[in-house]
Order: sequence, then C-alpha cells, then structure tokens
Amino acid sequence: MSNITEIAKRAKVSRTTVSRVLNNHPYVKKEKRESVLRAIEELDYVPNMSAINLSKGKTNVFGVIVPQINHSFFSNLIEGIGKECNKHNYSLLVLQSNYDKKK
Repeated sequence: MSNITEIAKRAKVSRTTVSRVLNNHPYVKKEKRESVLRAIEELDYVPNMSAINLSKGKTNVFGVIVPQINHSFFSNLIEGIGKECNKHNYSLLVLQSNYDKKK
C-alpha cells in the first residue's frame, strides 16, 4: 500500500504538494498536479481512512446502541437517524446490546 511520501518521491514534489492535490487545494501548478495524479495512478494509491480521520481528529461516524434492532420502535429510530446521517455526510454505526448493560 502506497502513501503520500512514496507519491511525493515518484512525482518529485513535496508531501505538502501531494496533500494539497489530494485535498483539491487551488494553489498547485497544473504540471505538479498532473505529476502527482500520475504518481497516484501508477502506485494504485488508496486513501487510508483511519489515517485521514486520525489527522482530522474526527470520523464522521455517529454511533447508536439499541437493545434490539428488530423491534419496530428501534428500527424506525435507526431509520430516522440514518436518513439524517446521510443528509450530513455521516456514517451510522449501530450496536445491538441485547439488553446487556455492559455493552
């Protein structure tokens, strides 16, 4: 798995330039942007979401714990929360506790 350091070496630019290209920063020269994008393609770069979330300090994941998923009240609740999460570009993580207070 490649990372931005490898991309920077391949494109002969700084890690900052790679980061700017990945984040669609407007102040990157066309030639450098193309070089970075070419390196990304050549290295089959896939962003590491864990690393991105760690650097941003947030995950955009909303967690819900319910006792039962198949209960009509809780399934409707999860559905409503899920719709709101989608509107605001959040992911929804649901844990069924089965009434276990430890969970």
